[in-house]
Amino acid sequence: MFRFVCKKLIQTSKLKIGISTSISTSSISINKHSFTVSYLVNSCGLSEEAAIAASNKIHLQLKTSDRANSVLSLFSNHGFTKPQISKLITRRPSLLLADSQKTLSPKIEFLLSRGLSGPDLAKIICRDPFVLAKGLELQFIPSFDYLKTVLHTDNNVAAVLKRTTRFVLTNLQQIIEPNIALLRAHGVPESRISTLLIYQPRSILQSSDRFNEILEKIKDMGFDSQSSTFVLAINVIAGTTETTWQGKLAVYRRWGWSEDQIHSAIRKQPLCMLTSEKKIMEVMDFLVNIMGWKSSVIANCPSLLLLSLEKRIIPRCSVIQVLLSKGLIGKDLSLSSVLKASEKDFLKKYVTKYLVEVPQLLEVYQGLALDLRKSVG
Repeated sequence: MFRFVCKKLIQTSKLKIGISTSISTSSISINKHSFTVSYLVNSCGLSEEAAIAASNKIHLQLKTSDRANSVLSLFSNHGFTKPQISKLITRRPSLLLADSQKTLSPKIEFLLSRGLSGPDLAKIICRDPFVLAKGLELQFIPSFDYLKTVLHTDNNVAAVLKRTTRFVLTNLQQIIEPNIALLRAHGVPESRISTLLIYQPRSILQSSDRFNEILEKIKDMGFDSQSSTFVLAINVIAGTTETTWQGKLAVYRRWGWSEDQIHSAIRKQPLCMLTSEKKIMEVMDFLVNIMGWKSSVIANCPSLLLLSLEKRIIPRCSVIQVLLSKGLIGKDLSLSSVLKASEKDFLKKYVTKYLVEVPQLLEVYQGLALDLRKSVG
């Protein structure tokens, strides 16, 4: 009996010690977690909710604030604002664990040395903090050196990076080099290739098979590979699904455009294929059914489809309707000259010139004289 009691006492003692140890370990973990959350809120400007989410990724490693403070100082010293730092840490809290001097600073200094300003650098890194995870020697320097062979200046390379960081994140030898080779094989001048990279860099970040399909499609529509519209068409097709493309073609066919007219319109203004089907229908309906212009006229000047119906087309056409109704101008107007003229030229030629005969004309243009608009509609 005595032995049984002693055994029970020993077991109870071990259980208490085990519970005590478990509570102690849990307490330490909670304290570390609490420290991390507190640091993220007070030093990084995160909301409590964002701090808790971020702390789950780093709380076991963020034991002191020394390294994290060094990282925050680095960003602050390079012009990052508090909201930018908060956004950066929210998206990639593990940056607080990085060695600011050995890992982060060399990359930031490299980017600055290649033509990026402090504010631009902050925007780029906040937009895609994962760029800082790439190696300086393995990714940054080779990417910049290759792009410079095509773009010739650091400023041009910096301009590309402002639009997308994927050139630092991508294996250029596998993606970019083959696509540039395809452009050259199709006779696209170096200056056009540079333009495409600088202003529409995402369009060239396609697989080689897909990029070749795009170039063949453009070639089949009769584009001149040396023209500026050729590279613009690359961007348009790269950003448009086949279903959407076919939908736009169907709308133009509905208005009586032949295949030759459609291809001619796209060659003149590739962006007409980015205009929504709804807007195409609205503009065509207004110009053809209300203004009485032939559909073929718009086909010959597809850039009209890019204009704002409410801000440009309707106000100007309202003025033209008034002038026509009063016999002040002839019907043989050039649609493009009316709608594409600068604001100053339009006012001079069609508004101020006739204010004596039609005192309300400026109000018509500004959309105030609705009754007069309706009377001539």
